[in-house]
Amino acid sequence: SQLSNEHTDVLEGRYSFLAHNDDELCWGGGCDPTDPTYVQRDGGWQLLVPTDFPAGDWVKIEVDFTMASKLCTPPAGGNVSKCGPGNPCVSPPCNGGYNTCGDPWDRTAHLFMVLDDCIDQGVQCMNHDNIELMRSVTPFGTDARPPDGPGTVPPRKLTMDITPFAPLLAGQQRFIGAHIGHFTQGGWWVTTQFRKSPHRSRRPTVSNRSSSTVAVPKSRDRSRSAFLRTRCR
Repeated sequence: SQLSNEHTDVLEGRYSFLAHNDDELCWGGGCDPTDPTYVQRDGGWQLLVPTDFPAGDWVKIEVDFTMASKLCTPPAGGNVSKCGPGNPCVSPPCNGGYNTCGDPWDRTAHLFMVLDDCIDQGVQCMNHDNIELMRSVTPFGTDARPPDGPGTVPPRKLTMDITPFAPLLAGQQRFIGAHIGHFTQGGWWVTTQFRKSPHRSRRPTVSNRSSSTVAVPKSRDRSRSAFLRTRCR
C-alpha cells in the first residue's frame, strides 16, 4: 500500500491497518492531534480518528489496542521519583503520585466506533448510539524507552475479536474513538490496529477412486474379514 498505516499480506490475503498510531491522550487538551482530520474531545481524554475499512467478504476481524504511559526515570523529566511526591507540578494542583511524562495510575479505557452524527454536532461521542469495541483497564504505568526510561515495563497490548461487527465496517469510513479518563499532567499514548481476514472458499474435493468387492474364499479365516475391499486409481 502507498499509505503508511496499511499492510497487506498478499500470500495469505490478510489486511491490517492503523487507526490511532501512538497518539497521545492528555488531560486539559495540552496535546494537539497529529492530523487535522482527528477530533479531540472531553478535555483531551478522547481522540477520534477517521478510518477507512476496505470492502470485502470479511470473515474475521480483530483489533489490537495498545496503551503506553512512557514514565520517565529520575532525573529525566525533572522527576525525583518515578511515581511519587516531589515531582514538578506542571498543572496545579498536584497531589503527588504522578510522573511528568505519563500517567502512572490504572484507568478505565474505552475503544469505540462512531455511528451517529456526534462529530458534526460537536457533542459527546460516547453514547448509546455508538458501539463500544473494547473496555479495559490500563496498566499501572509503562516505561519510557532509553534515555528517558529503562523500557522495562512495555506497553499493554490487548486483542479483541470484533467479527460480529463486520457488516458495519466493510467498505465504510468510521471514526474510531479512544478514551482514557485521567486527572494527571501526563497522559497516555494509544495505538489501534485492525486485522481482517477475507472469506476463503473451500477447495472442492475431487476423487477418482472407485471400489469393488470380491468374495473371500471359504478357506480364508472369516474371523478376520468377510470381504476384501480394493481401490482403483
